[in-house]
Amino acid sequence: MGGHGSGRYGRFVSIEGCQSYVLSAQPFNQARVRRGVSGKTKITFTDDFEVDIGIHTGDGPELRLKHYPNDGADDPIEYAVPLTWTVPRFGGLRWWFRCPATWRRCAKLYLPNGGRRFLSRQAYRLRYACQVETRLARLQRQGRKINRALGGDGDFDFVPDRPKGMWQRTYERMADRLERHANEADAEWSRGAMAFLIRRGMWPAR
Repeated sequence: MGGHGSGRYGRFVSIEGCQSYVLSAQPFNQARVRRGVSGKTKITFTDDFEVDIGIHTGDGPELRLKHYPNDGADDPIEYAVPLTWTVPRFGGLRWWFRCPATWRRCAKLYLPNGGRRFLSRQAYRLRYACQVETRLARLQRQGRKINRALGGDGDFDFVPDRPKGMWQRTYERMADRLERHANEADAEWSRGAMAFLIRRGMWPAR
């Protein structure tokens, strides 16, 4: 994995493809945190990974984070994550993080495998799976999504019967899309398989 704090730089990887702890600004906004507030809290993730958080929203607002790195280090680290805010049209404040590495304003910070600090997605060169998947994987994912919308179990090679309450016109349109995705996925798989056989010398190239 590449990016600031990970110790390695390379190609993009997907958020879904690596274990990442995620720190979100949403709870602060849901709690309507005001300016001038100071306090401490602790977040415990599902595998007992803990982050001690000190919050200060006066002058120079920031979070003070203390946790163990995700790179196998034995000692915890402590550092600051600057905060900033915007004023929505409906009033109040909306809090954002400032990535300690890029200073980018963001709503989420990530600590993936190999990382030491919570940083932005861009700092760790993380992308969403849909941004790094192959065309075949994208067609299959979209086909499974349509199949489930029609009441199926995700088998994109199968068109389920029209769900109760769905307009016939809507059903026909979605069924056509599902068949088209399945056909394109089959064609993409065939092209990939043929290219693989040609590269291995198992099929004569034209």
